[in-house]
Amino acid sequence: MGADVTIFGSQKGLMLPPGIGFNALSPRAIEASKNNKIHKSYWAWDEILESNKTGYWPTTPSTNLMYGLHEAMDMMMAALSGVEMSLGSMGFKPKASGVVAAQEFLK
Repeated sequence: MGADVTIFGSQKGLMLPPGIGFNALSPRAIEASKNNKIHKSYWAWDEILESNKTGYWPTTPSTNLMYGLHEAMDMMMAALSGVEMSLGSMGFKPKASGVVAAQEFLK
């Protein structure tokens, strides 16, 4: 059984101050949110999912943190490349899907 929702903050390992919250949602979590009729504020993703289809947020993003996030991702990808080369020479094939997913998000 996997996780339906993961929550992450910009201050956790990204060298940034608090201010950006990341949510990764499974289709099951999105469907549960749509079908649940109780009042919800933390689990109401409809507005942001709709805005994200065109690459936007429903609120004003913290632009300075987005620039910092982009730089942090570049630094992590550069470090990851070095680790992959080192481990690859020993026969290991590491996967850093979270970093790669975040990098794709920033494109």
